[in-house]
Amino acid sequence: MPDDQQGANTSQQRNHSFEILKAAIPKQCFSRSVAKGLFVLAAAFVVYGVATTALYFATAWWILIVAAIVRGLTIGPTFIVGHDACHESLTPHPRLNRILGQLAFLPSLHSFTAWKFRHNFIHHRHTQILELDSGYPPLTVTEYAALSSSKKMRYRASRCAPLAGLLYFPEWFTKQLLPSAANREVYKKAGQFYWLDRALLLTWLALEIALFSGLFAQAGLIPAANFSPWVMLFFGIVVTQFVWNWQMGFVTFLHHFHPEVKWYTEAEAPPAAMRQLTSTIHMGFPVGTNWAMLNILEHTAHHIDPKIPLYHLPKAQAALNKAFTADIRQERMTIRAALRAFSVCKLWDVEKRAWVGFEA
Repeated sequence: MPDDQQGANTSQQRNHSFEILKAAIPKQCFSRSVAKGLFVLAAAFVVYGVATTALYFATAWWILIVAAIVRGLTIGPTFIVGHDACHESLTPHPRLNRILGQLAFLPSLHSFTAWKFRHNFIHHRHTQILELDSGYPPLTVTEYAALSSSKKMRYRASRCAPLAGLLYFPEWFTKQLLPSAANREVYKKAGQFYWLDRALLLTWLALEIALFSGLFAQAGLIPAANFSPWVMLFFGIVVTQFVWNWQMGFVTFLHHFHPEVKWYTEAEAPPAAMRQLTSTIHMGFPVGTNWAMLNILEHTAHHIDPKIPLYHLPKAQAALNKAFTADIRQERMTIRAALRAFSVCKLWDVEKRAWVGFEA
């Protein structure tokens, strides 16, 4: 029997509960701090602000392009702070978490209420379940065969690393930025502050448009940019959001897609605790990457208990890795490993319970 299959079977036999898993995590990992929460939010916004300033005052094309890419990547940390606040783990105070989360989600043009509904109530409850998970569940062979040619093309494109933004773009554009009337009604019922979230999101977008179109400069509030308004709008908003969507799609794909990790139908899914332990990848990126991404790459610990603050995730993950070595899928993330995940994890064959290619 292959080692990975034997390990999976051992995991199923153990059938750990959340109580057992959480007992292995040091108690101090669950403590939350207002000071630390405010610090990580401020630090994320400072980095984002520096990147925005560099882009706006760029004096050469190469500076403009690099600054737009960097600005897109700096959206990630601000979003991660908002993600923590949405899980009530950033600080001990729910009201403060909401305020900080609303602010932190603005650069990524996300609604606090909509994200909480889609992420907390769907993704975390139904992780790795084909019919229910909102985290880019793979199509089955039957579902893919029923698609039109254009939809097949888009799906195939989204399953390659350079175009990973296509994984998240539909979620962001149709569920966050321009949700349908039906989705808006759901969000209104899910949270009383949805319309405030929406107003803040649209106000932020309007301010970005005013900045990069030169309206603030025309009003004498700031100096004019060195490039035309259309160029600034393209690089300041379109390119920035394209890079952010790619970052989100690429990283979150690698959190839950791996050649040896299974997806399940609702009928066959193992208990929730075992899905979180065995199906959420702990990625070892190069030195400094996890720090820059505010520890979100310590993803197994986050899924075992989303209430663990981002500033305690490394210690929690280390404890889980030590206690459940045979169960946690750990991957030293290299370009080769990432490309392998994208090349293998195409379609899910429900009958074989295995990954297959598009020609299956």
